[in-house]
Amino acid sequence: MIRTLVLAASLLLAAPAFADPPEPLLGRWTFETAPHPNSGCIIAGTADFTPGVAPRALTVVIEAEERCPRSAQRARVTERCGAVRVDADVQIRCRLVRSNSPDYVPDHFQLRLDSPYSMSGRLDDERAWNVPVRFERPGEGALIS
Repeated sequence: MIRTLVLAASLLLAAPAFADPPEPLLGRWTFETAPHPNSGCIIAGTADFTPGVAPRALTVVIEAEERCPRSAQRARVTERCGAVRVDADVQIRCRLVRSNSPDYVPDHFQLRLDSPYSMSGRLDDERAWNVPVRFERPGEGALIS
């Protein structure tokens, strides 16, 4: 009986060695778009990735700000998003939770995980924005200091 309990306990302790590797997207990222070709505006902010309810699914909370060189007004938004990662491809679809701008529409991203510290791709809101975007976080090889 004691031998069985010791064996069971040792298997439980060894279990993490056989578990799936941790999701490389989890945690806080910062992002910034290239300037919009017509307005020169950029969108920048943070994206917090947490585990979702299904395999490869994640929940993302985005706090973003749209800054335009010709305007002192800044759009500030909070978005709740669903993300799916398949290998190195990451798709994020958002819905607005809060916005100080009535014209702001939810952001959607098509990204490629370049490293554990960097993703690149496009922000496409299906209306006015379709620009390059870069997500980064501190770490080895990251551009953010």
